[in-house]
Amino acid sequence: MKKTLRLLTLFLLIFLVVGCQKQTNPKITNIMITDDSVTEFDEGQIDLSLINIKVIKDNKETIIKELKEEYLITDINNLQIGINTIEAKYENFTFYFSITIKKLDDLRFTYQDLGMNYYITSYIGKDENITLPTTYKDKKVIGIDSSAFLNNSTIKTVIIPKGYTYLGEAAFYNCSNLKSIYIPSTIKTLKSYSLNSAHIVIFEETLDKMTIENNNWYDEKNAKIYENINIDSLAIKDEYQYLIEENVTILGYIGNEENVVVPSNFNELPISIIGSNAFYNNLNLKTVELSDQIEILGIGSFKGCENLTNITLSKSLRRIEDNAFGNCYSLEQIEFFNNLEFIGHNAFIQCSSLKNLTIPNSVIKIDSYAFAWCTKLETIYIPNTVINIGEGAVYGCSKLTVNTGYTAKPETWHENWNPNNRKVNWGK
Repeated sequence: MKKTLRLLTLFLLIFLVVGCQKQTNPKITNIMITDDSVTEFDEGQIDLSLINIKVIKDNKETIIKELKEEYLITDINNLQIGINTIEAKYENFTFYFSITIKKLDDLRFTYQDLGMNYYITSYIGKDENITLPTTYKDKKVIGIDSSAFLNNSTIKTVIIPKGYTYLGEAAFYNCSNLKSIYIPSTIKTLKSYSLNSAHIVIFEETLDKMTIENNNWYDEKNAKIYENINIDSLAIKDEYQYLIEENVTILGYIGNEENVVVPSNFNELPISIIGSNAFYNNLNLKTVELSDQIEILGIGSFKGCENLTNITLSKSLRRIEDNAFGNCYSLEQIEFFNNLEFIGHNAFIQCSSLKNLTIPNSVIKIDSYAFAWCTKLETIYIPNTVINIGEGAVYGCSKLTVNTGYTAKPETWHENWNPNNRKVNWGK
């Protein structure tokens, strides 16, 4: 339930605090708090510097004063704010009036009272990247109730703090934009559909220390798991979530831009990995430019980016992992550079707009179904440095002609690498 800031006219009790005052011609008739700038308390954007104090004098002249900091206001002559009251002095008059200022987390979440502790029952805020509260009304918050975030389309990243012990069934079910969620070691049990929507699930400990009540606690086909991750290794800056270990990994892109230039550094540390599912299912994405420091594209890193038409790869790129570009239906062209060594399983499956590909001499292995169902692919060149090609590598490529530097199929290529018997020009 939203709580909208409706601070109506506050009638003041005027106290005479200094000397004799003429009872006629008072200097101020009232003070009101206006909400011209702030409309709602539940947006996670409570900024008292945007709230105005309107002082109306008896001659109808209006003076506007702004609250500059939380719990501190610049003076009218002398003006201070406490947690629940405001004292305003103007010339020789002192005015007192009450105002309720709630804590931000009291306004973004609803809670269930367990007596000694609380569970979160829903999120009604509008912040996309949230860390859950640890206290409410001076009691600890220790759990997330069943279906608490059900159908939430706002949240993108969630950090559950240490001290939470309960994660209910379907707690994060059908959260359509949920990129990643961090699970502390104090949560020991995973219930059915509890993390069903998260593309990336990050555990402080290893999964083997968890009790799994139902294997459908997450989307096994479309989610990636990171284990043994310290919360201090995670950071959000601008439109990216980072994992800082020996190498800096872009864990997730949380922006909405169509044309993205991926940063080369985070806090002066080079970024070398695009993590698993980092851009997964981003339907806004149209073009991407990677910096030349990127060495690895993780599993599913661009999977399901259906509107991605072009990506500029890094010249230092060594590995394109499984499903990195799976179902990128609009991807029209891609250029590989001469440091690439490995193209993974399903790496370009159903990239149905690709037409021509040249595999560089540095590539050693092309895994199974790497280019399957690239239905518009007309030519692919495979050099005689490619030692291994997996099963069905070009399966379903109905228009394809393969050119290769080999004069005959190497024994190390899978016998069904070309199951549809597309034309092969050996020794080209």
